[in-house]
Amino acid sequence: MFNHIATVPMNLLMLLGCLLATTTALSTDTGSEGNGVSVGGSTLNNVISEDPEFTDVIENITVPAGRNVKLACSVKNLGSYKVAWMHFEQSAILTVHNHVITRNPRISVTHDKHDKHRTWFLHINNVQEEDKGRYMCQINTVTAKTQYGFVKVVVPPNIDDALTSSDVIVREGDNVTLRCKAKGSPEPTIKWKRDDGHKIVINKTLEVNDLETDSLELERISRLHMGAYLCIASNGVPPSVSKRIKVSVDFSPMVWIPHQLVGIPISFNVTLECFIEANPTSLNYWTRENDQMITESPKYNAGLTPPHIPPDNSKRKYVNRADHQPQFSAIDHVDHLSQAFRVRVRHRHQRRWGTGGGPS
Repeated sequence: MFNHIATVPMNLLMLLGCLLATTTALSTDTGSEGNGVSVGGSTLNNVISEDPEFTDVIENITVPAGRNVKLACSVKNLGSYKVAWMHFEQSAILTVHNHVITRNPRISVTHDKHDKHRTWFLHINNVQEEDKGRYMCQINTVTAKTQYGFVKVVVPPNIDDALTSSDVIVREGDNVTLRCKAKGSPEPTIKWKRDDGHKIVINKTLEVNDLETDSLELERISRLHMGAYLCIASNGVPPSVSKRIKVSVDFSPMVWIPHQLVGIPISFNVTLECFIEANPTSLNYWTRENDQMITESPKYNAGLTPPHIPPDNSKRKYVNRADHQPQFSAIDHVDHLSQAFRVRVRHRHQRRWGTGGGPS
């Protein structure tokens, strides 16, 4: 019955009137003539009690989800009248006097009998977001007396993985959009930052330290965009949360040889170096002028060495930004007046070849 009535505010008030119906209290006392009626030789005076009144306002409360909350409604001169609690937005009767009407097990009611101004407490345990709204305390006088208190439920942000981008791999020159969605109350804001602290390159003319938006759009992406991006959701309710999204950019191998011509006396060792930048990591090897691959031997020692990064003012860093691929070098014991070497680079995915070499 209450479920049906809870959806209709007028019926709700009618039901509440029935629940709170009481009779008018009469008090008797000995009085002067003409002011009373004689019953069995005694004179009784009608004494009209004062109407009940609220003695304090209901405080508005802000509470994090999952906590317990208590609303207080203080009344004096209650007499035989009743106090009821209702959720205004849901048009639901919660309690009447000492009785809990709602079927919500998280709702209970208590009152302080020893308080001069009797206080009725509405308890809500394990507060949920749907508990937010106005709560009405009502006294069933002829013209009902009511007052309101507001409960605001705040919920920390939570990133929705189903609606948020995951790690992406794109080709250099393409456009890419990273999306991030979060739930919470109040509505969370989304901010993007690079995990390495570098600026976000939006396009050729715009670089920012951070950007507040649900969708991060990167135009004509290059290897400079490569790295991890942080989607940070916050709404003033701790803790803020973040998700790390890695952006990998595939591009063809680039070969740079710092010294294309190396002079060395006969019978000395010489080191030939080349720098390779590629993503994914390329397959690299050295050949002679006859295209014969150079393999490990007592004469040749070809392999990777720790990366050398040119100074910042050199404008370019010939190191694989994704995998930190070191330079490729070959050590040769010189026994010819001159000879030519080539390093061949094969891109793992694109099957494209690049060459770099020196004059013979």
